[in-house]
Amino acid sequence: MTGYANLVVAKDAAIGNAYIDKASSCNDADALDYNLIYGKIVVCTTTDIHDIWGSSKDDKARPFAIILRTSVQQPTQHEPTVAYFSSRGPGSAPGIIKPDLAAPGRNILAAWPPFEKARADSIFYDIMSGTSMATPHVTGVAALLKALYPHWSPAEIKSALMTTAYNLDNAKNPIQTDSGNVIATPYDIGSGLLNPNAALNPGLVYDFNMEDIVSYLCSSAVGQLESLKEHYKVYWDIKLITYRRKYDDPIDFQVEIENPEGISIQVKPSTVSFQRDGSKVTFRVDITPLQPLNKDVFGSYTWFNNVHRVRSPVAVQAQSTYF
Repeated sequence: MTGYANLVVAKDAAIGNAYIDKASSCNDADALDYNLIYGKIVVCTTTDIHDIWGSSKDDKARPFAIILRTSVQQPTQHEPTVAYFSSRGPGSAPGIIKPDLAAPGRNILAAWPPFEKARADSIFYDIMSGTSMATPHVTGVAALLKALYPHWSPAEIKSALMTTAYNLDNAKNPIQTDSGNVIATPYDIGSGLLNPNAALNPGLVYDFNMEDIVSYLCSSAVGQLESLKEHYKVYWDIKLITYRRKYDDPIDFQVEIENPEGISIQVKPSTVSFQRDGSKVTFRVDITPLQPLNKDVFGSYTWFNNVHRVRSPVAVQAQSTYF
């Protein structure tokens, strides 16, 4: 019958009597006869079939089951939220926001190492939480990007993951922490929640190489930034961005700015155009404090068109001593 599938009790599909116990609990797949279970629903239990299907011999002769059509259950709470145990920023390196990115890491069904010699109570999967669960999600998407774009640098792959991340929950509101109605900041989720599909076609990527790293380390970033703030009350930076075209993607981008509280951000130029895949342009970001805050405030700038949104978070602290 269409939509129905035969059932087979696991112990009845054992390979010989010696494997009945292992087959009954389905803890050892090798104990099951593949030819007997192929295309069937396997009932994994040690309970006798009489207790499951009743007492009628006819009923037990051809048991069957139906898999019902799934239905969408509306969520009762906003998801995702940032778990209380999630790693937070800011990082120790000046001018660099940490964490980079957030990914699913709570109540994840994950592979689990069984006992060295498999026993009846061995498990092969478990529900786990933590960075050890979030990291494989990001690593897997990074591997997919490298397979799709083998010529991309590690920095370009990282950029694609970060600039395309989600910042809204399932209710289209800003992602919150799980400690109450507190909106998550870049110190909680970095650029946002991993968005695999968007990362596959980011539109623009930021790249850097060893020379850029050495230049950063040798520039005495802390002293330079403090000096700029003290004399000009402006922090500026020059960014290099690379166009990564796919199919008939548009070549023009505009900038959208979300100013932090008490801060003015200017991006020059405010529009950029690219001629071909791999084209590069530079732009300047000016950050001007308008009032003393003595706290970290957050905003962003986003390059966008009708296909792409390439977002970068901004974190600023304006000290009263500079006014």
